[in-house]
Amino acid sequence: MKENEELTFVYEEYPSYAKREEIKNRAWKGFHSGDDRVKVHCLLHGIIWVHYWRAREFLEDNPKLSKKLSKEVYKDNTFNYSLDIDKYTNHWLYSMKEKVPDSTLDLLKKEWGYKPKESKYLPKGHTCYCDITKAK
Repeated sequence: MKENEELTFVYEEYPSYAKREEIKNRAWKGFHSGDDRVKVHCLLHGIIWVHYWRAREFLEDNPKLSKKLSKEVYKDNTFNYSLDIDKYTNHWLYSMKEKVPDSTLDLLKKEWGYKPKESKYLPKGHTCYCDITKAK
């Protein structure tokens, strides 16, 4: 990323696949070229945000899995199946923590309250929830 270049992302309510891929590609480029603050911005407003939408769509298309995960991933344990982005972010950070420097994880925890948290439904290296009982 060039000095003084602003890294911004434009969102839609339900972003299209093409728009999500564009945002994700820009965010990964920024992530790999920036300091920890840039990395945090790229993760929260680009990379994780894009993966969140894919995970949310998957759960909305799989109501049986949504019910199974309800207490773990939905806000306030409601059954409206609106995936909680804060819970997803903690699960994503655990699943993908090999890709995120410790200093960036420390900043995410200190300034945003996010910390990696294991989910039995989000295997290491994955960004979308699945029913692991059926995957075996």
